[in-house]
Amino acid sequence: MKDEARGIELENLASARIALLAREHDGLATAEDEARLAALTERMRELDPRVTKAERDALASTAAELDDVSSRLQAIRSRFGLG
Repeated sequence: MKDEARGIELENLASARIALLAREHDGLATAEDEARLAALTERMRELDPRVTKAERDALASTAAELDDVSSRLQAIRSRFGLG
């Protein structure tokens, strides 16, 4: 999706979401409103995630590297009777 179209969709989603949040705050939200709010929130997160897939992948890679380093450190400690 092009950036401009994505931006427009995000604005539309945000406007609809704000209206539903206002209804919820006023105690007027129906079960259908709650479901719509959840769907809008999910779509917004897909279009503009707080954490991107690339960031999650980088974190997973770093965690795997940390596990490897920890294993090697434990092996060194065992080899020299330090742990």
